[in-house]
Amino acid sequence: DGMQLYQYYGDFPAELEVGDVVQARGVPSSDRGQPRLKLASAASITVIGEETVEPTDIALAEANGFIGRLVRLTGLVVGRSSDRLTLEEGDGELTVLAKKATGIRWSEVEIGDDVTITGVLATSDGQLRLLPRGPEDVAVIVVESEEETAAPTDEPGNPGPSPWGLIIGGGTTAAVVGRAILYRKRKS
Repeated sequence: DGMQLYQYYGDFPAELEVGDVVQARGVPSSDRGQPRLKLASAASITVIGEETVEPTDIALAEANGFIGRLVRLTGLVVGRSSDRLTLEEGDGELTVLAKKATGIRWSEVEIGDDVTITGVLATSDGQLRLLPRGPEDVAVIVVESEEETAAPTDEPGNPGPSPWGLIIGGGTTAAVVGRAILYRKRKS
């Protein structure tokens, strides 16, 4: 129900999987505004069923109603560091935090990319955080421009590549290759 289960030593049952419905016994508490249940050991959790887990598509403006839930959000990357992204959506911003165990590396995401990210929505000292579970929760939206998708045709009015463009391009390539060969000869 959106509550974080916490065990100081990370002693959770080895057989737990995404989609398990669990019953847990512990002491209610919170961490920086995030409700949690402190567990004594792995025996504090019992698997009682299984359920398909699907994220809820949300807009950032409605995020406060989904804390502790699995959500999917689309936004524009406006900041990036080694472990976090800043997404802009509508009039707000959200931090996406990739914990080390997720295997997520933000090096493939650029500022200015549109991305869709699935994760658990959490709060820390009143600030929203989206916590993806793994690389499969991150999708960069690729938008192809018409120029990239339009293929040259043999139709009238579209003569194809310019002969001057081919000559200049070929000459440039030859010059670059020639310089590389001279450089290698001078080095040896």
